[in-house]
Amino acid sequence: MIMRFVVADEFLKLPAADQREVINAAAPQLGILPAVAEKNVWVCFALNALFSIPDRRPMVFKGGTSLSKVFNLIERFSEDIDISVNFLKDYGESISKTKATNIREQIEANLQAYKKDLLFPALQEQAKQLSLTVEPGDTEWEIHINYKSVLASGVDYIKTRVKIELSGRKETEPSQEYKVRPYLAEKTIDLIFPEATIEALLAERTFWEKVTLIHAGLHSGDIQNTPERMSRHWSDVSVLMKTETGERAIQDQDLCLRVVNHKDVFWRDAKAKYDDCRNRKFRLVPAGDALAVLKADYESMLEARMFFSEKPATFDEIMADIAELEARLNTLS
Repeated sequence: MIMRFVVADEFLKLPAADQREVINAAAPQLGILPAVAEKNVWVCFALNALFSIPDRRPMVFKGGTSLSKVFNLIERFSEDIDISVNFLKDYGESISKTKATNIREQIEANLQAYKKDLLFPALQEQAKQLSLTVEPGDTEWEIHINYKSVLASGVDYIKTRVKIELSGRKETEPSQEYKVRPYLAEKTIDLIFPEATIEALLAERTFWEKVTLIHAGLHSGDIQNTPERMSRHWSDVSVLMKTETGERAIQDQDLCLRVVNHKDVFWRDAKAKYDDCRNRKFRLVPAGDALAVLKADYESMLEARMFFSEKPATFDEIMADIAELEARLNTLS
């Protein structure tokens, strides 16, 4: 059923009771929780707020949220916004490991100033029109946009804030322009929702970003130390590997090496063992404590109904896919 309104109006300016009615009516039709549908509106608001800032630097939207919102490749609600701001263009094409140390420090200082002087004030200006609050996040690279839920009850796993995570050291190509809109817009007529025109990192690159993140995390021990919301990377890769996009990425070994080489230069960590990626020794399958904490994290995602599918993959099914991918990557000629 499509909800129709006699007079076109902006959803975010409706009274809370009317917003709640729209969300509660549309969410079951979409197969998602009301809290998921509500937060998705604010994700789109945040994307529009970011990409409509005058005089901003070139940047791209990337990560799991882009896989679901832009490319429709995964049936998972992604709640955070990963943004790469292009500071690398200031330093030319080829950067050695020796030069990278100083450049990293410069980029991080520039990104902090950019966040403080441009992004934060611009987001605050847009947020105050809707009684939102904008605050620093849990790390120096995060910005949180906090919203007040109109729902009677929420879900612990789904925070009433949109986390924007910034990076200035990551590459922003290949990318392309796309438009995104909230899920609720599919089930309503004559309501105006926040929409955004954004630049998104292509999904083929995101595939390798996630594969190398998994590899490095298992070697470094980061997975066991900070497992919350990490199982989604294994879930995303298990879905991507079965798509045409995933197959293109797997066959694009030049792109794989580009991602590996960039991480090795700008995130120098001997424990990550990036050389193993170059030598067809990917490690993607967790074991022991890492396996246990990831399984618990994935169960939390299932309980929060973060997937649109009526029957999401089980954790064991995901790990079977990942084992297959690991074997394939390590035997590619």
